[in-house]
Parts: sequence; structure tokens; C-alpha cells
Amino acid sequence: MVYWLASGAPGGAAALAVIELMEAGDAHSPGAGQALSGFLDACTGGRRGVEAGTARVRGVWGVRGVGGGEGAGDAGGGGDGDVDEVVVARWSAGRASVVCHAGPAVVRGVLGAFERAGATPRRPAGQGRSAASEPCRWPEAGGPLQGAMLDALARAASPAAVGLLLDQPRRWRAWLDGHGRADLALDPAQIDAAVGRLGAEGLAPAQHLNRLIDPALALILGPPNVGKSTLTNLLAGRRVSITADEPGTTRDHVGVLLELDGQGPAGAQAAVAVRWADTPGIGLLGAGAADCAAEALALALAQEADVIVRAGDAVSGWGGAQGSPGNAAVLWANLRADLGPAPGWGAAGAPAAPLAVRADRPETIEALARAVRRAVVPDAAIGHPGPWRFW
Repeated sequence: MVYWLASGAPGGAAALAVIELMEAGDAHSPGAGQALSGFLDACTGGRRGVEAGTARVRGVWGVRGVGGGEGAGDAGGGGDGDVDEVVVARWSAGRASVVCHAGPAVVRGVLGAFERAGATPRRPAGQGRSAASEPCRWPEAGGPLQGAMLDALARAASPAAVGLLLDQPRRWRAWLDGHGRADLALDPAQIDAAVGRLGAEGLAPAQHLNRLIDPALALILGPPNVGKSTLTNLLAGRRVSITADEPGTTRDHVGVLLELDGQGPAGAQAAVAVRWADTPGIGLLGAGAADCAAEALALALAQEADVIVRAGDAVSGWGGAQGSPGNAAVLWANLRADLGPAPGWGAAGAPAAPLAVRADRPETIEALARAVRRAVVPDAAIGHPGPWRFW
């Protein structure tokens, strides 16, 4: 029997600890599950067993040293009573999760009881354990691909990722069957090898869809006092940037996680999360040292961006050359469109017309949000029917 502490290490901030148990040996052999059944019976004082596919509340018996005592109970029952009531979720014949309180004494006591009942801790990485032998983090998964899917769901920042990820087992099964590889299991390693041999035709564009899990960086770049911070607050639905009718109010970039374009046909499920940065103004003539440093900060951050919203207005223009640093997708927005068009439009490299945005017109804010979302994850990527290599 092997155990490891999946969460709730002593000294942490968790209220509950999760301890994973896995029976050694072939999970499909005729005797699979007998060792785990005996182990759970021993640790819970012979109470009625926990069948595969069920969860039960049990007490762990005979734990030494809990609460300062040195009672001489053993893991088979008796002794100084239960150290804790735990929830035992038995996912399969040879795999179970044990959830207990995360107090240091309780966790040490439960792990001690498990060791006295014959369990051994899993070896740390680098001590003979390879990635191929690493147990799945998600014992409820039906296989390696479902385990990878659950791991991605736990990390995904965008609501739009949920439905797509849940559909990946079906999509990959159809893709493999359609390429004559019905014999392959739904395993990321086997799928990678198959794609290497068969090619990536029919696959959804992972370079865009991966942004549903790890959000892209979008920032707004433009001269001072054109409404960049006001736009940021409107997109966030709360005040995250200081606004004032004075150039240079923002001297550092302000970051916020936004969910954009969640009011389409799929409602909130269509929302895409982005890391949005409101940056200091650029192109301020006669700037002092502080303003120059703030502009350098904005331009440096723009080098890392995936999407840049170049902001301007009829009074301040665009803050210098119309080109943008880095390799980001660029959107142009006339943020105070009620003042008229921004000057100098139509120069080389600029699109036919910028987006007209007004703080008092919510539909223009929504149009900009939709444009940013489409630059981050295009409609064609979200609507692609093929499977996605999300791992």
C-alpha cells in the first residue's frame, strides 16, 4: 500500500488534508482491492468496509502521540480511540482518498496509523519514480486523458474553457477512430505519438485555445489623459485604476483579470479571461524623469503583450508613432469619440478606422471587449469542431 499527502501539509493554511492511498500491483488482477479493503478495515477498527464507488465517514483508530498522549493503541483498533473522523472515498478497487482535518497533530497521527498498518510513503521525485509511474492526481478520472482534462479544468481561468475541455474525450476518440486508430487508448502520450505520425490535420488551434487555460496579456497603450484608466474601470466593473483630469495620473501599470465577451449566444460560458494592464501614458512632450521612467515601463510591458489596444483621442492623438512594440495583435481605439476623430488617421500601417469608444455608451465598451476577446481567442478557434491538445 502506498500513500501520499495530496494537500493539507502540516503548517499550511488548509482546513482539510487529502491523503491518497493506492494498492500496489496489477489493478486488474483477480485479487485487486483485497489489500486496500483489509488496510481500511485495520485502520478503522474493523468497521464495515468501504466498497468501491462509495464514500463513508470512518474513524481512524489507535494513533500514538495525538494531543500529547502516548497511548499504546495499534492500527487494528482499541488503544486510545479515534484520532479523527475521516471521509474515505473509494474511487476504485485499488484507489481511495482519505480526507481528514489538517491540524498538524491529526495529519501526523493519521499518517502514522497508516504506516503502522503497512502503508509506505511514495518516493519523492528523483528517487526511482518516473513520470510514467506517477499516479493520476484525479482518482475519479476514467483514464489518462480524463485525468489531464480534470487537471486543466482546475487551472482554466476562462468559463469558455469548461465545455470545450469536457468534450475533449469524445473529440479525441472520434479523431483517432477516423484515422484508423481505434486501438489506441485515450492517453495524451499515445495521442502525441499518433499526431506525430498522422499529422495535425483536423485539430483545433492550441496556440489560441491554450489561452483559455493560461490567460493572455492584453494592455492599453496611449498618451496620457485619454481615458485609459476609465476604460479599465468600466471593463472591470469596479475601480481598479485611479482616474483624474491630469496627465500622468497612472505612473505604474495596473493589472486586473477580466472576463470579456461573456454576453454572446452562449452567455457567460463564452467569456474569455485576459490579464489586462492599464499602462502609464506615452509620448508626453517635455516629460520629466518620472514620466520618462513611466513611459519606459509601459513600452517594456508592451513587448510581452499578446494584444495591445492603442488608445488615442482628438486632443492627444496616439502618443507617438503608430507602430507598436513587440509582436502583439494591435487594436486601435478612439477612446473619447464624442470629441471627434483622432488626428493623423490613415497613416501607413493603420487600419481603415479605429473603434469609436465612449464612456457614456455601454455598447461601445462591449464592442471593444468583444474585439479584444476575438484577438485573444478568435471565434474560429472556439467554434472549431476538432480535438484540442490542451496538455
